[in-house]
Amino acid sequence: MTGDVGNLGRIPRNFGEAYINQHTAMLRFMNECQNRFFPEFMRSPLAKYQFDAPQRGIKNSFRLGDVGEMLVPVPPKEEQFRIVRQIEQMMDICCLLKEKINKGQAIKNYLSDSISSSLVN
Repeated sequence: MTGDVGNLGRIPRNFGEAYINQHTAMLRFMNECQNRFFPEFMRSPLAKYQFDAPQRGIKNSFRLGDVGEMLVPVPPKEEQFRIVRQIEQMMDICCLLKEKINKGQAIKNYLSDSISSSLVN
């Protein structure tokens, strides 16, 4: 709610009890909205814009009442599932790209070390 507004975490149903302080808000979606679409929306640029819009004071703050003012798109259920599947596919691609970048970096380091050692010897 204050500071880095919009940092989100998803809490599993069987998490149990926990303490939430004045800097944190917990959203409980209606049963028909309890799927991955809504948490994914909360990470979207539109949601971030809405978190950042009510800038108050030196540190950004987002009041609990602001949550009720947020605009949240509610596409048909099948479209929600399609969007989440597409997000999952893109995240898989991102993981593969990150893996390839790490491998490329390792090869670059190996080649750099090999060249350096051959110049010294």
